[in-house]
Amino acid sequence: MRKIKLLKKELIHIAISKWKHELKRKKKRKMKKFSNKNEKNIKSRKLKIPKKKIKAPKNFSFIKNTDEIIDYFKGYLKFTRKKEPIEFDLLDIEELTFDAISILLSYIKDKKYCKSLIS
Repeated sequence: MRKIKLLKKELIHIAISKWKHELKRKKKRKMKKFSNKNEKNIKSRKLKIPKKKIKAPKNFSFIKNTDEIIDYFKGYLKFTRKKEPIEFDLLDIEELTFDAISILLSYIKDKKYCKSLIS
């Protein structure tokens, strides 16, 4: 009789210890899961890749200034192939026409060429 009571107590003790151990493992997994997400977010915030500035020509017209506009878009394509972040610098433009804007927008919206970050 005493052996049976001891066996029951031992079995209950073993079951409780396994249950506690499983709870600890679950807590550890949750902590790892959340800590990894937070570390990734912190790392992504800390890593600031410098953007390549592409200066637009002063006469931003495809009809009147064809050569410079083509060179401008070649530079854009060069950076997109390397998947580098790009920043369009349009501050120095004196003359702006709809044809160059439409070409610029078509390049930005095209999935083939839009592989990098654009601002």
